[in-house]
Amino acid sequence: MSSPLVSYVAELINYLTNNALSLKAIDIHISVLAILLSLILKLYNEKPLAPNMLVDKIFIYPIKSLPAIEVDSAKLDAKGFELDRRFVLFSPAVEGAKGELGKDKIHLVSNSPMNTQISIKFTGDASPNSSDASALLPSSTIPTTLSLTSLGGQKYSVPIQPSTAGLSRVTIDMHSSPVDGFDLGEEASSFFTEACGQDRVVRLVYLGDGKREILGTMGAGSTGGIAFNDCASFLLATTSSLSALSSALPQGSAPLSIAPLRPNILLRPESSSSTLTPWAEDFWAALKIGEGVTMRLTSNCVRCVSLNIDYGTGKMKEKGEVLKKGEKRMKLMILSTLRRTLAKDRRVDEGSPYSPVFGRYGFSNDAGQTIRINDLVVVTQKNKERTKFDWPL
Repeated sequence: MSSPLVSYVAELINYLTNNALSLKAIDIHISVLAILLSLILKLYNEKPLAPNMLVDKIFIYPIKSLPAIEVDSAKLDAKGFELDRRFVLFSPAVEGAKGELGKDKIHLVSNSPMNTQISIKFTGDASPNSSDASALLPSSTIPTTLSLTSLGGQKYSVPIQPSTAGLSRVTIDMHSSPVDGFDLGEEASSFFTEACGQDRVVRLVYLGDGKREILGTMGAGSTGGIAFNDCASFLLATTSSLSALSSALPQGSAPLSIAPLRPNILLRPESSSSTLTPWAEDFWAALKIGEGVTMRLTSNCVRCVSLNIDYGTGKMKEKGEVLKKGEKRMKLMILSTLRRTLAKDRRVDEGSPYSPVFGRYGFSNDAGQTIRINDLVVVTQKNKERTKFDWPL
């Protein structure tokens, strides 16, 4: 550490060493030295743990496995963002069938890639007439309904908080953390069975007031449980890591969208002049967001084959499929190599050593607070080592 303050302390120590002083003078100099040393330690300890950041984008996924809705603000409740993953699609086992058809199926984006082709938006008072699944919801809009459109143009809508009176209960056992939800009936089932392109019935299930248990140690200190999120209330990512991943893709690839990585919150550096190191978030333990939200980051997000989905077609790319023989330009979308690119040097979690890492799981007990675009984000605590993913999948 080099500064005038440090230089002064060094000169003072040298002076005391080489000059005979009275005891009173020595006491005075020692007191001054102690004060100066405490100031140095305070300045060192107050050094920012990371550059300040801003909230760049906020995403809510009302129905698990469907596209996100990008919003300009989101309110927290006990389980995460309000309206986030409060619905899930479920295919009951086909009676008498063998293999996969003989098992219950919970629709995840990894096992139901065609679900990414269903358009979804919030509608409500003063809502814009837009079919864009990522359209911002104006702050003046009070969302009351989820409006969906299939690839074939069929439409369906459901209240964001439907009445559960008279509905049948169904148990959704996701990642060994079961919860009872409510089957929303035949109209919903008819729409999703066709829209999802499944060879079996698809049911829409609403969580209601239920919650899933957080397994492993990542939920320590959390009081609310989770909805139909995989493992945590929130998933955070940074533009710096997104850019690093995009740069590592094959030459000729277009800039990578954040869509296939499916975070709730995307962070960017506060100013264009500040540098945020890619993958720095691996070590973050806590954040302050805006004025009222403290978020604990407890586990890195280990990634599955869903990264290989072509969001343009809803199909899973074949392993190793990158270039079509005889063509000079890239034929396939960059998603075909996304997971393999991550896997080159991002298998960094000892708890899941064969899965690449992108993003950080988080929890907050600040229900009722709101996170907004451009909120200031400050890292308030860091870990010396990476945490270990220990959800028993």
